[in-house]
Amino acid sequence: QLNVNVMRLATGAGIPEHVNGELDVLLVIFEGVGELRIDGDLRALEPGIVVGVPRGVRRAIRCLRGPLVYVTVHRQRGGLMPV
Repeated sequence: QLNVNVMRLATGAGIPEHVNGELDVLLVIFEGVGELRIDGDLRALEPGIVVGVPRGVRRAIRCLRGPLVYVTVHRQRGGLMPV
């Protein structure tokens, strides 16, 4: 009942700021250096860091020195539909 995704971002790439109102997400960093912005607070990302991101917060991820390789884990939800 979990979704697990492996993400790989090149240096300078990122996931734009957004709010996920449905799910808490766990991030596990395996490679690279990056930053995670949660509601304006900046957190450093490097191998071995594990971060829980609660639902409802504004978040963004950026790779500073890549590749930034990380896993996201969250409970299953329905498919994403284009809007």
